[in-house]
Amino acid sequence: IDMKAVNDLLVRENALLLAKIHPAQDLSLIDREGFSNVRILTNDEMQQAGCDLYSLLGVSDGLITDYSSVFFDYLLLNRPIGFTVDDMEEYWQTRGFVVDDPYPLMPGQFIHTPEEFIGFLTGLLAGEDAFADRREQVGRLVNQYPGGKDAERCLKIAGIL
Repeated sequence: IDMKAVNDLLVRENALLLAKIHPAQDLSLIDREGFSNVRILTNDEMQQAGCDLYSLLGVSDGLITDYSSVFFDYLLLNRPIGFTVDDMEEYWQTRGFVVDDPYPLMPGQFIHTPEEFIGFLTGLLAGEDAFADRREQVGRLVNQYPGGKDAERCLKIAGIL
């Protein structure tokens, strides 16, 4: 990805991209300091700051992910999701998925190329959201309890209410 182009877009839109790196990622291949509006975070840095992934998700405007199950949790927020799928066939062959066909459960834009990555960011920053209805459908399918009134439901189950 042309990170200069991504950073320039973010500067123009007064936006920040936070990237939480997988613990196995080789950081020597990543420029973590060269971009004003891109922050790359490690697990250790987040722990030192007392921040977890779900805290970041809660204040984010969108999510870009691969095949991680975190997007199922993110569906509760019903915010845009982009899926990096450039290595999906390889992943399918080496690790596999827990479902036969994951595509119907991925309610967001598929990102194969750097241009599609920038396109997703551009649409997100413009408030475009072509997948809201699909996210709601998948959310109802995979989450027994949609977002809201979780504390009340827990108190009822515990017999407190």
